[in-house]
Amino acid sequence: MFQENTALDYNKLELFHLQYTDSLIELLTKIKRQKENDMLAVLNEIDINKNIFQVLKKDRQTVFRLTGKCTAVYFPNI
Repeated sequence: MFQENTALDYNKLELFHLQYTDSLIELLTKIKRQKENDMLAVLNEIDINKNIFQVLKKDRQTVFRLTGKCTAVYFPNI
């Protein structure tokens, strides 16, 4: 192809390929980093919710033991 068409410069094509590949890798790295940050945020929220549920369960059991019924619960740690 390059032998038949002298207007095509192999060096320019190689430079374009290197620049394109570098840009693509940079873009994919940014996307990966953002997805990892999103996943960490979700996992942190899951852990926080688990802790809240544990506190709620513990407080509910405490109120029930003290009163014999669960009418209202105060959550000081939330």
